[in-house]
Amino acid sequence: MTPYSANPFVYIFSIVAILAVVGYYGYIALDRFGLQTEQGTAEVRAKRHYARGETSVVNIVAGRPWVQSQETPETFVVNFKFNNGEIAAAVTPTVFAAIQSGDTVRIAYQRRRLSGKLEVVDVTP
Repeated sequence: MTPYSANPFVYIFSIVAILAVVGYYGYIALDRFGLQTEQGTAEVRAKRHYARGETSVVNIVAGRPWVQSQETPETFVVNFKFNNGEIAAAVTPTVFAAIQSGDTVRIAYQRRRLSGKLEVVDVTP
């Protein structure tokens, strides 16, 4: 082996890394894209409002403290009872204000192909 030739492990590692990335995005594409949207009714179980917030994180860079802020957005989350299970979804502030616990609402949802998880696409009070 000459000093200018690469270690064979580099080739194997590169192929494995590329296959892992392609496999991950391939799984996401198969599981999520082109799904049919279905309609149903669900009962509102709970409502939660997470206020906007900001936290500071101190990182030590080159021996000196570096303060970075991390913001969390304001979020309105509603838990639904649907098909003998619970599902949570983020909703708009107007929908959040219009519904109460115990109300029955119409939801549009998608079921994932491979994982079987439900995702609420739209909520109508």
